[in-house]
Order: sequence, then structure tokens, then C-alpha cells
Amino acid sequence: MTEHKAARSVVVFKWLTIFLVLSIVGLFVWENASTFLASQTFTLNLYVAEPFTWSISLYLLLLIFTMVGFILGLTLMLRPHLRTRKALKEIKSAQSAPEASVSSPTAQQAAADSEASTTLDAGAVEPNEGAQPKEE
Repeated sequence: MTEHKAARSVVVFKWLTIFLVLSIVGLFVWENASTFLASQTFTLNLYVAEPFTWSISLYLLLLIFTMVGFILGLTLMLRPHLRTRKALKEIKSAQSAPEASVSSPTAQQAAADSEASTTLDAGAVEPNEGAQPKEE
């Protein structure tokens, strides 16, 4: 029963925090409405033709640059993630097709060498490098 009350209090705290943040944002916009509605004039002069002039509201300009920054940041943030996913996919495909790598001559020779080194001939004895000689 106490877990339910604790979870409910967290949900209430979350909604109060969201309401408080949105209220502060709304108050900021309300107080600065005259600034946001102001028109900003731009002039592009390439010295080849007549200068090109246009006007845009400041809130629209801020919205455009906010969206461009968000998209650019998201793209830069996701590049390493997508690169990692691609590398993992290549590793999984390489692991799922081991018979393709065994079919090459060098892989077959390596497999034969490893098999030969694990099986000993009946008469051959390999010396132990770290073993002490037995006293007779």
C-alpha cells in the first residue's frame, strides 16, 4: 500500500513540475510578446544586382533557428549510435555465417593445423617446458 502512495506522490510531483515550468515559459512569452512580434529586416547585397531586402518576425526567426539547431544536434548525436549499430550488425552477420569463412583455403589450412596440433602421434611425446627432470 505504501508503494502505491509513493508512486502516486511521484506522479503528482511530476505534473506539478511540468505545470510550473510551462507557467514560467508562458509568463516569459506573455511579458515579451511585443519583442517577439517585432519585425526584423534583412538585406542581402551581392554587389551584382540590386540588394534584396525582406522582413520576418522575430518569433518566426527564433522558431526557425531553434528547429535547425534541434535537427542539427539530433543528427550529430545519432551519428555515433547509428555507426555502432551498423558495426554490431556486421559482427552478427559475420558470426552467423562461420561456414563461409571456413570455405577459404587459408581457413581450411588453419583448421587442419589446429586439429593436427591437438592430436598427438602414438610414439611422439611433447616435452613440458616448465617441468623438472625426474630423478632416477
